[in-house]
Amino acid sequence: MSYKSKVDALKLELKDQVLSHFKHNNLEEIEFKRPIRIMVQESNTYDDDYVMVSNIATNLLNDGTITTDHIEINIGELDLYEIAYILDVLNNEEYNVVSIIDH
Repeated sequence: MSYKSKVDALKLELKDQVLSHFKHNNLEEIEFKRPIRIMVQESNTYDDDYVMVSNIATNLLNDGTITTDHIEINIGELDLYEIAYILDVLNNEEYNVVSIIDH
């Protein structure tokens, strides 16, 4: 197994742990107590290149959608460290519950 494959597997495992936290706690949406800076790949309007742009993540939904001040992005598009940081935030309960799933 290549190192890239190992990193991809770890990234998928962390993403699954984030989604599992939501399911286990019946969470539908949370708001981070402190906004989280994430880097998002966006098209450069001047040519066909892509650039990394800083965004502030404010909320996270149970389907893995992160809302920022400008866009929505899937958690799987973040890098490994950003996902790991979000998992730390969840485990330390550094968030406010916006909505829960009623059964």
